[in-house]
Amino acid sequence: MQIKGRLTADAKLQTTKTEKQVVNFSIAHNQGYKPKGQEYREEPVYFNCSYWLNPSVAEQLLKGALVEAKGRIGTWAYINKAGEPIAQLTFHVDDIEIKAYAKDREPYNIPVNMEATVPAIGADTSEDLPF
Repeated sequence: MQIKGRLTADAKLQTTKTEKQVVNFSIAHNQGYKPKGQEYREEPVYFNCSYWLNPSVAEQLLKGALVEAKGRIGTWAYINKAGEPIAQLTFHVDDIEIKAYAKDREPYNIPVNMEATVPAIGADTSEDLPF
């Protein structure tokens, strides 16, 4: 399954009791439809998501970013403290791609190594080749 939408808040990194880390976030997807005899409408549909593969991605998942996520739907059921049964659907993300950041929410800056050397044109680099 694939979902494309905007993040409703910054992603949260949480650690489970077994010391595994999970990135939790929510995606808002605009669902469009046209009721008979009325104008076209769009309503947001919200997906609670969890991503277990790379916890460092949480730093880049900022509110307002446009993302495309691929994964599967999972269920979560439990009894709350009041003794009531609670059930939720969660989108378990296997792959996530950031399509665009919010205008004022660029992720952290990655420093560029300005001391990297580039060989001069015509320089003999045959010793550096891996083959």
